[in-house]
Amino acid sequence: MTNKEIVTTFLKGFNDPDQLDGALTLLAKDYCFNGPMSKASNREEFTIIAKQLSALLKGLKVLRIMEDGDWVSVGYEFYTDLPNLKSTQGSEWFRLESGLIKESHLVYDATGFHKLYDQMKV
Repeated sequence: MTNKEIVTTFLKGFNDPDQLDGALTLLAKDYCFNGPMSKASNREEFTIIAKQLSALLKGLKVLRIMEDGDWVSVGYEFYTDLPNLKSTQGSEWFRLESGLIKESHLVYDATGFHKLYDQMKV
């Protein structure tokens, strides 16, 4: 598989909970994730985040994907049933090594998610 195909396969795991465990095998054991709501320094930590996220997501649609060597950039839209957070666009940069995803950096406007999280803590 090309790096682009690996990332696409990984992201498809967030559209089908039955495919998530298989998608997570595409991450290196020392995978590092950096996003606006969470961070992980290995695949085990990210697996916890991914399973929580998967329960919240109602779908993910890839809008654009570009590959340049070890890097794959994806623009996508993800969907939830949360009030005022039905659709959010994000961009994620993935770096691959030896057929596995080593790191990714997710960027999206998390303002609404932070507000919801703060309301839940009250």
